[in-house]
Amino acid sequence: MSAPTLSQISVYPVKSIAGISLTHSLVEAAGLQFDRRFVLSDSHHRFITARTEPKLALIHARLNGEEIRLHAPGMPQILFRYKDFSQHYQNVTVWQDKIAAQHCDAVLDQWFSDYLGQPCQLLYFGQHSQRKAYGTGHPVSFADGYPLLLISEGSLDALNQRLETPMLMSRFRPNLVVANTDGFAEDGWQQLRIGEAEFAVHSPCARCIMTTLAPGSARPHPLREPLATLQSFRSNSDGELMFGQNLLVLKPGRIAQGDKVEVLSRGVAPAYTDNRPFSKSAGTQRQTETSGFTLLCIAIRNETPDVKTFEFCRYDGAPVTYLAGQHIAIELYIDGAAVRRRYTLSSSPEQPDRVTITVKRIPDGQVSNYLHDRFKTGYILHARKVDGHFHLPAVCEPDEPVLFISAGSGVTPLLSMLRTMVKRTSAKRQESEALKPQRPNARPSRQIVFLHSARRETDIIARQEVAQLADAHGDCEVMYTLTRETDVPEGMYSGKINQEILEAIPALISRQVYLCGPTSFKEHCEQLLRALGLPSAQFHSESFGGGQQAMVGRLAENEVVLQIHFSDKTPPVTASNQDTILNHCERAGMVLPSDCRAGICGECKVKLLDGKVQCLPDMGGLTQSEQDAGFILACSCIAQSDIKLAQE
Repeated sequence: MSAPTLSQISVYPVKSIAGISLTHSLVEAAGLQFDRRFVLSDSHHRFITARTEPKLALIHARLNGEEIRLHAPGMPQILFRYKDFSQHYQNVTVWQDKIAAQHCDAVLDQWFSDYLGQPCQLLYFGQHSQRKAYGTGHPVSFADGYPLLLISEGSLDALNQRLETPMLMSRFRPNLVVANTDGFAEDGWQQLRIGEAEFAVHSPCARCIMTTLAPGSARPHPLREPLATLQSFRSNSDGELMFGQNLLVLKPGRIAQGDKVEVLSRGVAPAYTDNRPFSKSAGTQRQTETSGFTLLCIAIRNETPDVKTFEFCRYDGAPVTYLAGQHIAIELYIDGAAVRRRYTLSSSPEQPDRVTITVKRIPDGQVSNYLHDRFKTGYILHARKVDGHFHLPAVCEPDEPVLFISAGSGVTPLLSMLRTMVKRTSAKRQESEALKPQRPNARPSRQIVFLHSARRETDIIARQEVAQLADAHGDCEVMYTLTRETDVPEGMYSGKINQEILEAIPALISRQVYLCGPTSFKEHCEQLLRALGLPSAQFHSESFGGGQQAMVGRLAENEVVLQIHFSDKTPPVTASNQDTILNHCERAGMVLPSDCRAGICGECKVKLLDGKVQCLPDMGGLTQSEQDAGFILACSCIAQSDIKLAQE
């Protein structure tokens, strides 16, 4: 093999826009000249990237001395000059670094704001700007962490051999590309000389969601490639996916395409475990297992002071299939880290081209506060799957009487059910010519009763829409009770749901009852309904608010050290009777599937083969048949003795 040579040089003038290929470049202390010297800042003075605004990757730049020209889809070209920048500096936060950056000008701000659909400012890493690469004393501009990124062509070839569809190097946004090496040869390099410049190889580069954007596209890969494949053979002990090497500048100077890459010193390359057979068929099977879809946010509306509804469509235009009441597993990136949560779909499956989640802000809640404060229309997130046992049947009995009971944000699955029943009723009316109108003064039998408990009148979610849905249905009664107000509006109740309120519901014990709210609310209503004679087969419920907090007061007084064994050859995990099985396994470095961590989604189910556990009250994460078969939820159980589990 010939000596390693520099085959490509690329810069990205504005962070996250498309790259520019160069034949030569000046290496400065903070990286390549012109590279990531500009960044966009939002109204909260936080940096904006294509992680949340993928349209940025469609902006192209042309360099011409002291001028830069930008063009983007649907936007007029704009030219700006360094000499026209303002002299005002303002702070922008890039990851954890607060940087004083030079404001460019208002015309550029407006151009980017119009393109992204949100207020933003273009800032420059000016003469008075300072920032150090993470964990070093070396300067860096607005790059994620380090001045330069290097990848070898051999490494891309090794990755492409594992992919069904080969990918271009530009997807990985390197500054320097090296030819004539084996795959991942750069893993063992420590110090390099290229042209006049010298570099230290600092660390492998952890890859993020941006690598799923194909060059020239703002759409993520539907199967999360190349991250899904990198996860199978380039994942470190922290779960980070490594591809490419971060460089520090030891000696500035000029470099050019074709320059020899001299490896001045080498070290021990990190070891990565290849977790799957190397074959194309294995790749195809794995992609099917990790498939999901991307959602694009198209609208956000306020429901109450602490509740918002987010409306999405699938990025690929396909419908979303689900049953009314089910929840969706989503994954989004917050400050560079992937975070998963589950939310109930509050929309109706009768309109599959649009889905909504209704989210209440939770104090100190990472995701709810991010969605409320930072998530905008035009943003994307990844949806993994839709499921759940609490839902309306796919086909309901005609005119079967139904009672919906909810508290707080527990109204969201019932909104989906109400919207669905109204749409089904409207469709039946259009099909039937024999439908007779109600007499104006006659009190109907009320096929649907919608009973909701809120703290205050201002906390009622979707009140206006529920009233409109009730009118549209024509045989639906809406009832509210306020638990923290005594002087309530006419037609509402005060206090908790009680026997008197339930007895006012016509034909109560003949109804299918769907109930959702906090665990204590669910238990209270269930007790009342059973006392009034409601058959168990007609009671359907889901609750929330359990999870880790529900363990408080349930822990044994004395700590006992225990062992968690597995039916396969997985080493046992040392545990105790003071925390959940899931937490113990994760601390031991063992990855169990999980999502909600509250006993709702069922993702972390394992089979208890031997031993005793203490379980939280049923939150609906397991079917009765799964419980009968010995399955438990690792997030909601504490071992009380040595136990043996099987993952199935």
